[in-house]
Amino acid sequence: MKTISSFKPAIPEGEYERTLLQSVAVEKLNFIDLKKPVVIIVDDHTRGTPVKSVLPFLWNNLKKIGVVQSQVTILVANGTHRHMTNEELREKLGEFLDMFNVVQHDCDKENLMVGTKDGIPIYLNKLVVKTPNVLGIGSVVAHKFSGWSGGSKLICPGVSGYETIFLTHERAIVEEKIKLGQKDNWFRSFMNYVSKLANLKFLVNFVTGSSGPLAVFGGEPHKVFNEAVSEASRFLSRYIEKQYDVSIISAYPSIKDLWQTGKVFYTGDIVTKKGGHIFVVSPIEDGFGDHADFVEFLKYDLEELKSLIHQRVTRDPLVIGAAIAVREILDNKKITLVTHNKNVSTLRIGNFEIVHDFEELETKGKDLIVLEDSYVLPVIQSGGDRFEN
Repeated sequence: MKTISSFKPAIPEGEYERTLLQSVAVEKLNFIDLKKPVVIIVDDHTRGTPVKSVLPFLWNNLKKIGVVQSQVTILVANGTHRHMTNEELREKLGEFLDMFNVVQHDCDKENLMVGTKDGIPIYLNKLVVKTPNVLGIGSVVAHKFSGWSGGSKLICPGVSGYETIFLTHERAIVEEKIKLGQKDNWFRSFMNYVSKLANLKFLVNFVTGSSGPLAVFGGEPHKVFNEAVSEASRFLSRYIEKQYDVSIISAYPSIKDLWQTGKVFYTGDIVTKKGGHIFVVSPIEDGFGDHADFVEFLKYDLEELKSLIHQRVTRDPLVIGAAIAVREILDNKKITLVTHNKNVSTLRIGNFEIVHDFEELETKGKDLIVLEDSYVLPVIQSGGDRFEN
């Protein structure tokens, strides 16, 4: 059995504060137009970004250059996710929940069309369109549809309209075949284009592992993203010599709902042999969550799904895109989601099932790998070369 995790000691406390202060240094904020509103975009409850640890340093330096409290709005980049509860906002923002106007993005409302790219209309939250002073705080981890999260992903899909989100994901899934950890890809170039339309001028990106923050970068968004991905690749990549018969993977920190936990299926796909079995462990706290129809579409085969996604047979066609990506795994491997959340019903759809405990997990004579968290980016090598799944 092989066991791997993302563990690396987090930045020591004193050094962490110095790093935060450096990331939001006054000289990096001299683009601010003091006559215009300031919008700070933060990611939502589905991400573990320690937003409230950097906000005091950022706000202190914004005050130094003349920004006043009434100018500032915090915009939560919910994408297609549900709005955060007050408790979740408090955990994310701390005292700044009371200090600033806080707005949660709604992908179906309050968005303006600002252009098109590659035939895709670009809708953005009106708050970012109406000011040149847009700042962002997010994290970088490996991501199936965009290669990496972080950078301009905070804008698209974070504060974009539903049509933009769906059409970009549709192309990323059906046409582009982007892999976890693939830095340069079509979706990233699209997101970068949209972030310029959204006036994103300044960005803080964290690199985080199971122990906490491992690195922090702040400044010009493109430069920050590149630096963060470089460090994330170094800290989070784990080189493995082969694929295994059975994988057991903790979904942490992607545990809010099935939609978030489903990201771990792609990690399992990398480390598990054709015909193998992927076990994912998660409390899926919100059950099926924001995209409840996702499971229903796993009943269809791959060709049916590729046809249905163009027919708009559901008001939330994004679920069909995700079903396509997961179905491509299920045609070759079995996935079992193990959750102790008794509010989630057990089910079985072909090679996909949800159960409440490990029953007879037969590992005799089988190779087994355990991933203790989903921060890990597995890189499988065979004969010294990267193995493509």
